[in-house]
Amino acid sequence: MEKSKPPSTQSKTDTDSNETLQDEQANKKRSKRLRPNSSPNKKYLIDDTTPELSNINLMQSLSTQTTLLSKLAGDMDALKKQNAEIQKSNQDIHKINEEIKESISFMNIQFELLKNEVEYLKKERQQQQQYITELERKLLDTDHKSRSSCIEIRNIPPLEQESVSKLNDLLCNISQAAGLPISPSDLRDVYRLPGKTSTTRPIIVEFSTVLRKQQLLSFVRKFNNQKLANDKLNTKLIGLPGNQKPVYIEEKIPSRTKTLYLQAREFRKKNKYAFCWCSNGNIFLRKKEGDKQIIIRSEQCLVDLQKNIL
Repeated sequence: MEKSKPPSTQSKTDTDSNETLQDEQANKKRSKRLRPNSSPNKKYLIDDTTPELSNINLMQSLSTQTTLLSKLAGDMDALKKQNAEIQKSNQDIHKINEEIKESISFMNIQFELLKNEVEYLKKERQQQQQYITELERKLLDTDHKSRSSCIEIRNIPPLEQESVSKLNDLLCNISQAAGLPISPSDLRDVYRLPGKTSTTRPIIVEFSTVLRKQQLLSFVRKFNNQKLANDKLNTKLIGLPGNQKPVYIEEKIPSRTKTLYLQAREFRKKNKYAFCWCSNGNIFLRKKEGDKQIIIRSEQCLVDLQKNIL
């Protein structure tokens, strides 16, 4: 018996192989690499197709570069001009600085000259001030010597039909009240200072000797120190009519010394000094009995005393 053969598969297999080969060839064609731009054929193609576009681009580039160069040249010219102006300005500034230096140098010289002149004037003023002070002292001494034998009587009302004789009699009454009789021979002159009639003008008494003047002042001071305020030397004690008024007798001193004396008395009251008096044209202060006397020659002496107290 004849064996049966299996079905033949050759035709089917061949068919499948052919289809597979065709698909691979198709894929190869689809994935084939494109020609690059640098390909000679493509370059030749572009050059052949766009010559006018290249010329336009080149002209635009040249125009842009020309514009930039022109602007750069203009900027350079502007910078050169500005630099020239700056240099000129620097030269002007340098010139001005030199002028300022010269002016300052001149001013320094003038300042030194002025400074020296001021110093000279200061020294000269000090010398003149010292000279003036010395002249004032000499004048004060001369004035004091001319009044060294004089006293001043204040608060005496005008006498009826006042004369030198009546003033002599008045002084004799004052000396008797103080306990020191004085005769007319002890007096050189007696007069009342001129001034307004509505005011009580002082009476000036000039003694024949300085000793007699000092004796009377000493007796009057001693008399007042021993009496109460109402019993001190007054118009009633010396026989003058009218209301009782205190009578003040002091050494006749120049007006400048009198001003200083008033200031010293005010200082005594303010700072509770016990004594303030004037003798032979000199002003003295004493804090209390037994203390050393302090001579007051000027206002500065009172200022210095005040500083020591503070």
